[in-house]
Amino acid sequence: MKIVDQGTVIASRPKTDATSCCFPTICALPTGRWLAGFRLAPAKSARAQRAFVAWSDDRGGAWSPPTEVAPSPTVLGGQFGSWRAVACTPLGGSRVVALLLWEDVSNPLTPMFNEQTEGVVDMKLFTAVSEDGGAHFSPPRPVSRGRYDAAPTPITGAILLLPDGRWAAP
Repeated sequence: MKIVDQGTVIASRPKTDATSCCFPTICALPTGRWLAGFRLAPAKSARAQRAFVAWSDDRGGAWSPPTEVAPSPTVLGGQFGSWRAVACTPLGGSRVVALLLWEDVSNPLTPMFNEQTEGVVDMKLFTAVSEDGGAHFSPPRPVSRGRYDAAPTPITGAILLLPDGRWAAP
């Protein structure tokens, strides 16, 4: 592999709600647009967080300002939560699907990971579709996890497009 260039999608902004920029993902659309997904928060361990995308139409030379995929915070089944992560998958042309991770932040003093049980707070997966290369997304829709719907489910990557047209969320 040969590195031909390097740059920054978004720089951390100390003492703001974008002090911590983490969980980056990248997606290249057939149109040539690159989409970067990431989480912005006031600190790495902060539970006040939001999921954003930024895009580049010149192979990473310049990036759009961060755009929220969906408003955060949200209330889901009586639980207060926020979007922790986002990963995008191209669907053809300017269409793209975002896989979003919703995290329960009802009690901000509860850590995301419990070292004693090795469990996590409630997490759920959602999808949102963009028809315009990631500039705007549809309202998030929950992903059915079948018999595991009650179990916290973090994401580990972008949606996989299966040969038969179905989507698989890792």
